[in-house]
Order: sequence, then structure tokens, then C-alpha cells
Amino acid sequence: MSEPQTLISTEKLLTETNKAQQLTSESQIIVALSIKARSANTAVVRIGPSTVEGKGYPLAAGESVEFDVIDPTRIYLYGNENDGVNWLGLKP
Repeated sequence: MSEPQTLISTEKLLTETNKAQQLTSESQIIVALSIKARSANTAVVRIGPSTVEGKGYPLAAGESVEFDVIDPTRIYLYGNENDGVNWLGLKP
């Protein structure tokens, strides 16, 4: 029998324009992580490391990306103030 997992679901809004911001400051291992750009976003939100700037993986409004296993503190967002993402994953 597999170990029980906890579903985590939350939203991250950018607080500044064109400044890399951490997805979350809570370090934990997440499996089956999904990040989806909010449909109300006014521009592309980019995902990448802390140096993401304008070169990260682009997510237009409503687009998503998935990760198998990752610590979400390693993911940064870059875009316009008040744009953001919704994310969910399973915590083992």
C-alpha cells in the first residue's frame, strides 16, 4: 500500500513587475506539481530559476506546465504585477 499524500493547492500573485519572485518560500518535496497561469493575466508569466528574467518558460493565460518531483522553492516567476499562477501538487 502506498503512503498517504496531501493535496496542496494555492495561488501566487506577482507583487512587482519584471522582478523574479519565488513561487513559495516553504521548502518541501512535491510530486505531480502543476502550475497554471491565471486566465485573468494581462501578459505572459515566465517560469525558471532565480535568474529567470525574460528568458524563462512562457505561460500565457490559461496555459500550464507539470513537474514530476520538485522542491517548489526552486521555481521563480517573472511578469507583471498582479498576474500570477495557480498551482497544486501532492506532498508525500
